[in-house]
Amino acid sequence: MMGAFVSPINRAPTLPSMLLLAFMLSTVLAPVTTLNKLLFAFLMLWILRLLVRQRKPRLRLHPPAFVVIAIFLYGLLTSQLTRSDNALAVQFFLASFVLMLIHFVDHFRIDMDRAVELCGKAMIAVTIVYLVAALNQDLPYANQIFEWLNQISASAFAERDFIEGDVTLTFGLGSAPFLFVPWCLVTMRLIRNPRIADALWLVLYGLVIGISGARGLVVVALAFLVGALIFLTSLRARIFVILILMVIMAIGVPVLLTATSLFSSEEISNAAKIGHFNSFLDEMDVWGALFGNGLGSYYYSSGKGEWTAHTELTPIDFARYLGIPFAFIFYSLLLFPSSRLSSYRGDNYLFCFGFLLFLILSLTNPTLVNSYGMICVVWYWAKIKSPKQRPMFSIMPQPFGAVDRI
Repeated sequence: MMGAFVSPINRAPTLPSMLLLAFMLSTVLAPVTTLNKLLFAFLMLWILRLLVRQRKPRLRLHPPAFVVIAIFLYGLLTSQLTRSDNALAVQFFLASFVLMLIHFVDHFRIDMDRAVELCGKAMIAVTIVYLVAALNQDLPYANQIFEWLNQISASAFAERDFIEGDVTLTFGLGSAPFLFVPWCLVTMRLIRNPRIADALWLVLYGLVIGISGARGLVVVALAFLVGALIFLTSLRARIFVILILMVIMAIGVPVLLTATSLFSSEEISNAAKIGHFNSFLDEMDVWGALFGNGLGSYYYSSGKGEWTAHTELTPIDFARYLGIPFAFIFYSLLLFPSSRLSSYRGDNYLFCFGFLLFLILSLTNPTLVNSYGMICVVWYWAKIKSPKQRPMFSIMPQPFGAVDRI
C-alpha cells in the first residue's frame, strides 16, 4: 500500500520557517555572496541553543549528522599531514554542518517540500531573467544584470558541442542540480492528481533543466519520471510505460551513440573524467585506500594534466580524502539515515529512489558536498526520518501563508 497523501495543517509561517527559507533561497540563488553564510551562522547558533537548553521539548537528536561531521573532522585533521588545499578542506568540513539543519527542520516541523518548491520557482524566475539578459544585451541594463547574476550565482552561459556538427547554447545557475528535488515533488503530485498548474510547472522545470546543459541532471530527471510512472500507476499503465520506454530506447540509443558526442570518450568533459578516474586507480595505495589522505588532498590527474585537489568525480575524491571504508560509511548514512526498514516503505521507497538518483548524479558532477547539495540531503532525511503521524507529502499545493510552518 502507498503511504497516505494528506495536506498539512494550515498554519502561518513562523520565524524559524522563514529564516530557513531565506537561507535556502540565498544558497540556490546567490551562493557566492556572504548572505547565506550569515544566515547559516545564525541557524547554527539557534540549533546550538536548542541542544544545550534543559527545558522541554528537548531537541530530538539525529546521529547520522554527527557521524558525518566526525568523519569530515577526521578528513580535515588528516589533511594537515599531507599536501592538501587547506581552504578546500575547510570548505568541505563546514559544508557537512549543513546536515545539522535536520534538527531545526524536525524541531519546528518545517515543511521542506514547500520550501524546496518555493526555491525551485525562484530559480526558474531568475533563470528566465538571466536568459533574457544574455540574449538581449542591447536592452537597458541587460549587460549589468547578466554580469551581476554571473557573479552572485555562479551562472554559466556557454556553447557545448553535444550534437555532431552543431553547437548548443546552455544557460544554467550554478545550483541547477537542486531543481531535481522540486522536479521529483511535482512529478509525484501530477501523477497522483493531474492538475494544469502542476503540468505547467513540470514543463518549466523540464525546460530549465534541459537548457542547463547538465547531461547527468537531464538523465536522472527522466529516470525519476519513468520510475514514478511505474511505481504510482496501475499495472496496465506500468506495462504501457515500459513498452514505450523500450521503443524510445531502441530508437534513441543508436542516435545518441552515432549523432552526438554525449558518450564519446573524445568529448572534452568525458575525456577529463576518464583521466581523473584512471589517475585515481594508478595512484591509489593501500594506506590511501584504507585511511585516506585528507580532505582536499592533491593527486596528479591526467584528465587535467596537473596536480589537483578536486574533480567532478565526487566518490573517487572522497575515497582519496577519507579512505574507502569511511567514504562507504558516509554514502551509506546519506542514503539510509534510519535503521528502521519501515522508514523506506510506501511512498518513501520512491523518495529513496529519487535520492539514489541524486547520488548517482554526483558520481560525475560536484553536486553533493556543498551547501545546496547538503540541503537536498536534509530534505531527504526529513522525508525518511519524520515520525509516522506527521504528514510526509502534500498532494495539493497551498498558498504561502497557509502552509505548515512554511
